[in-house]
Amino acid sequence: MKRNISSIELYFLSTERPTAVASITPDNQVFRGDAVTLRCSIQGGGEIEWRYSWSKVGQSYPYRTTQEIRIISVTESHSGDYSCSGTVKRTQRYSHTSNSVSLTVSGEYLPTASLTVDPDSIVFTGESVTLKCEITGYYGWRYQWFYKKNNWYDWAAVPHQYRCRGERSNQPTSSQNSTTVTLTVNKTPEPELTSSLKGAALIGNPVTLYCNLKQSAGWRFYWFKHTQTPESETTTDTHSSYTIRPVNVSDGGQYWCRAGRGDPVYYTHYSDMCVYCLTFTVKPHLSVQPDLPQIFRGENTVTLTCDIKGHTDTEWRYSWYKDDPVYYSEGKKEYSLSVVESDSGEYTCRGERRSDSQRSEISDAVTLTVSGEFLGLFVNKLTLYYLFNNVQSLSPPTGKTQNTNQTQSDQNRRGSGAEDSQDGYTPLQAGQTNLNEFVVIIYFFNF
Repeated sequence: MKRNISSIELYFLSTERPTAVASITPDNQVFRGDAVTLRCSIQGGGEIEWRYSWSKVGQSYPYRTTQEIRIISVTESHSGDYSCSGTVKRTQRYSHTSNSVSLTVSGEYLPTASLTVDPDSIVFTGESVTLKCEITGYYGWRYQWFYKKNNWYDWAAVPHQYRCRGERSNQPTSSQNSTTVTLTVNKTPEPELTSSLKGAALIGNPVTLYCNLKQSAGWRFYWFKHTQTPESETTTDTHSSYTIRPVNVSDGGQYWCRAGRGDPVYYTHYSDMCVYCLTFTVKPHLSVQPDLPQIFRGENTVTLTCDIKGHTDTEWRYSWYKDDPVYYSEGKKEYSLSVVESDSGEYTCRGERRSDSQRSEISDAVTLTVSGEFLGLFVNKLTLYYLFNNVQSLSPPTGKTQNTNQTQSDQNRRGSGAEDSQDGYTPLQAGQTNLNEFVVIIYFFNF
């Protein structure tokens, strides 16, 4: 019977066993964490399908059947001498064992790449971002960048993941990978402009505006008034507040704010207009009751009223001033007192808004003059003055009766004139005797 001999068997019958050659890359000392590749080549093996076996001095790797072994991150335990051999698949034919190659792992770790991002926070659509990969301690690095983007459809917050590593010609030939940096891109933000006040700013009071931005790292803040151009915006570095002290009429108007960072500057949207930034004046009206040019000691209670038009009484607390210093500060809009001479002076008042402690202007002054006389004495003097100046109106009516009385009076006067003159009295004119007796009676009655 004729025997069939395969081409593989004929090959081995006609040639010597091939020799395996082991190699290692890199072929010198490596660092912990470095990547190492072991390769087994069969010299003179032809185009035959080989199965490979690897061994380390004192240890075998029967499960390692590939031509190459790649160790991603070596440790000191990987140090040693490695060799290999090949076996033709589905036969018992094998090559010579290779030479040994030595793997020496240093106790030092591979340098680690450090990845930083600027700005180091959430970034926004249209903003410039700088990623920087650094490896310290060695030179001549070439950098590799790795990028991963999740397939999200919410473009308001899309995370992007980055990492880097270095490679070079000399040892160490590579670095360890950097940690992964996640970059989240959001829509351009819009700050919120608020005021320290609960209502419109009053003239003479301070006001602080706040430009509120949740992502506040590294921002400058820009303040814009309707009378300004964008080129003349007021800037506050790293401070999200802007204080006007005190508020003047010229400060009134509409305000907006925005924020910016980086170079060139990346700007946010403008905020909505501040609805509490319009200024106006509040001046109370001070009145006094009774409204007399002169108040008398002992008269009934005098009431001062501080009235702020167009506002409810509950909105304000009131303070009272006499000749400028604070005189009374209970908080009520009316102030009553039983007057004495020391109460004379100029009175003013002002309001303080309860919601934000803003103060109104001071009212115009009201002068209170308190006389040292009692009201009754003053009335008596007025009575005397009136009666003395109205003597003729109290004389008897003209006619025969008057003439008869006058004739009789003349005779009496002539008869007794000498005696009266001796006592130092001046005789009265006709018709005055009864009047003088009446005035004296009223005078003593009132005292």
